[in-house]
Amino acid sequence: MDNDGRSFVLPDPPEPPATLAYLVGSNYAPDGLEERIARTHIGELEKQAAYLESVMAVCARWHANLLQSLDSHKPILSPMRRLPNELLAKIFAAVVRVTFAPDPYWHRWKSSRYPWLLRRVCSRWNAVALSTQSLWSWLYLDLNATEPPAAWMNFLYDRAGASLWTIRISELKETRKTHDALDAALTHCERWQNLSMCLYSRSRLLFDITAIRGRLPSLESLRIHASVSEADIGVLAEKFSDTFTAPNLTAVCVQFDTRECHRPPFEFPWSQLTRLSITLRLQQEALRVLSQLSRIVELKVECADMPDEVVSPQSHITLPHLRMLELHRSRHDLFPPSPYPSLLNYLNTPSLEHLSTVDEADEDEVLTFITRSGCKESLKSFLLIRLSSRLNQDKVVDLVHEMPHLVELETSWIERVHSFTQALHSHWLAVRSTSRESLFSVCIVRIGCDVDVGPMEKDGLFITIRDAVKIESVVDSMFL
Repeated sequence: MDNDGRSFVLPDPPEPPATLAYLVGSNYAPDGLEERIARTHIGELEKQAAYLESVMAVCARWHANLLQSLDSHKPILSPMRRLPNELLAKIFAAVVRVTFAPDPYWHRWKSSRYPWLLRRVCSRWNAVALSTQSLWSWLYLDLNATEPPAAWMNFLYDRAGASLWTIRISELKETRKTHDALDAALTHCERWQNLSMCLYSRSRLLFDITAIRGRLPSLESLRIHASVSEADIGVLAEKFSDTFTAPNLTAVCVQFDTRECHRPPFEFPWSQLTRLSITLRLQQEALRVLSQLSRIVELKVECADMPDEVVSPQSHITLPHLRMLELHRSRHDLFPPSPYPSLLNYLNTPSLEHLSTVDEADEDEVLTFITRSGCKESLKSFLLIRLSSRLNQDKVVDLVHEMPHLVELETSWIERVHSFTQALHSHWLAVRSTSRESLFSVCIVRIGCDVDVGPMEKDGLFITIRDAVKIESVVDSMFL
């Protein structure tokens, strides 16, 4: 039946004339009667072919319409339609959070990005998105870029309601203009939950941020990346003094791109922190900070090699709640490596589960630390990188033997790779029956060597070798 409601009757194909059978597939010439019969039969075939072609065009349109209708009706049965609005809102919030975390730039006032995109799917999603306050409480402010329109800022503040804010503020070059969006954000600082700031010398933000002093009752996480000159260290300390004495602050990440910043230019409530990532120039200053971290659970400390530093005698510092520890040494090329003992020599961490050292300690120092702390039963992952020299295979194997529940190992290049992997395999077979895990993952980072045995897997032991790349910090990745 076509668009006018008429039915199609498909004719039976005409029977080939018997008199022409001997001519089909041959080169014989037809006589006069055979030629007339052939022309009549060919005309009938052409007529039916044209008719069927028109029918097929109509059927193609029907088929396209059916597919379109199918696509529009199938979503009616989608399980997403049966999700309650409360659960849909939680899914929206998770999408916004994971999108914002790696790339904050999406949250400028562009309707093609989340959460604006969620509003454009359908009327129900639009209503759920607008009524979910937490979707609108993620804000990125680039003080060097064109300001968001005032209407956009007002929309965010209205929709966020009483939700706590996650805010990133960045200023990478000098600007003297006023910034209404920053002023509005500072006005609402009582609702800040997570704050990340990127500062530079003589930054306008450096001066305006002091407006939040004593007004951060909800702040839980703070990240500061500052590129300041020696002359501005004092200014930074003065402006930030007592600014971040937030009663609920538990996570701090501080990075300073200056060799003059031997200690943080301002104090934090160290005793209440559970997560900390900090860069310091002096080991003595690192020990002072460590001694105050009574509640710390996840910790990263990066120090520099300072050959002229004298570290005073220090008793062991016990961190009873510490689960994750990263110690990195940033070494100046002109200085010899490791001019003083590792920070591990001063620590006791009985509950440690994840340990990472980069140019911070040798194999003997790590083994001594594990034995003294009594954490060999709790350690599950271990990273030992020595960029200045290769590791001793036998000592690394001894370390692994001290950690029966280890399931993840990453280490820098070792001379005898094949015998090392065999030793690890033997160890894994010996402890597998008592291990709480079923897999053991090993990554060997090669440094200045082209030999590659490739990935291998046997009896639950997986080993891979990769080129040396920048070591990503697990602790830093936990900060937005």
